[in-house]
Amino acid sequence: MSYLEILCNNTDNKRINLPKVDYPPDIRYNVNMKKDSSFEIKTIEQIRIALPCSNNKYGIPKSVSFAFQKLYKDIVTSILTTEISADYILYGMQKAYQENKEFSDISYWAQGTSDNNISEWWIFGADGQGDLWLFDTKGKVFFYDHDKECMCEENFKCMDIDFLQWLRLAFLFRQYEESDRHTNEDKVELKNELSKINGNLIDNLPFDYELCI
Repeated sequence: MSYLEILCNNTDNKRINLPKVDYPPDIRYNVNMKKDSSFEIKTIEQIRIALPCSNNKYGIPKSVSFAFQKLYKDIVTSILTTEISADYILYGMQKAYQENKEFSDISYWAQGTSDNNISEWWIFGADGQGDLWLFDTKGKVFFYDHDKECMCEENFKCMDIDFLQWLRLAFLFRQYEESDRHTNEDKVELKNELSKINGNLIDNLPFDYELCI
């Protein structure tokens, strides 16, 4: 008689001693079994594959004179805007152009900022909360917290990384978010991987990820 038949025939709600089942070793739950908790720094090839491609390539508008790194141009002109992980949204070129056009308005910037100063910055992403990711003409990545109000270099937090390192950072946090544990062991492993990207990266993170152990 099956478990279901036993339960259905128990009309008196008596306690039932169900038969013991000897599960095969490969499907028994082992409390000592260690789940795979590895985080890895993605290669550029893995990152390219993971980013959603756009059916229509959107080139850099002729009106844009910013000196982009080749990697950035190659990637964002062929992808859709995508949320890699929480706090790390990468704009496709069309969206990036629209955002930079909007924020080129002098009213967003600190008093005394010139058009030439504004043209030295390029917004390439956001965190979904009104804050922005941008880099300068040297390719250094910065973070802008909109709570600081006016935009200017003094209000931009230097991450001390470039665009590729930012992508690797974003994909590391995607892996961390997809993990269902967030144990101390996971935090140690994540911090180790972040340090491989840049030794000061953990201290430079603009968000509190509760990685303290």
